[in-house]
Amino acid sequence: MLKIDISNLNKWIKRIDSEELNNIICNIVVPAIKQNFDAGGKNEQGQGNIWKPSKKALAEGRKTLIDTTNMQQSVYCEIKNGIISIYSRARSKKGYNYPVAHQLGLGYNPVRMWKVITIETRKRILKAIVDFLRK
Repeated sequence: MLKIDISNLNKWIKRIDSEELNNIICNIVVPAIKQNFDAGGKNEQGQGNIWKPSKKALAEGRKTLIDTTNMQQSVYCEIKNGIISIYSRARSKKGYNYPVAHQLGLGYNPVRMWKVITIETRKRILKAIVDFLRK
């Protein structure tokens, strides 16, 4: 008869679904997303300056989507059932969901993917999970 001890597995599963680990992951993700704004947008490989500059930003000599930093500073993260969700509390002056409009390119807004988690950030998340489970 083959016996396999999985008693530690249940302990690890409980630890993976813990608020402590969720906070560790969000503390990696949120600053990384905020850096996307400073970089003028990033793709998964981490290359920056990929957003089409707005006319207003060009006229003012600044980067797109960071004139008030409202969208950038209101980024937050939630993890439920193993799914990382990234949000921004920012709203336009008229009250519509400005971050979603840019993420999806709705209305007059060109697509500006601000919720990009780079490969490097994914590696940092995986390392943090491994380090957490080794504790």
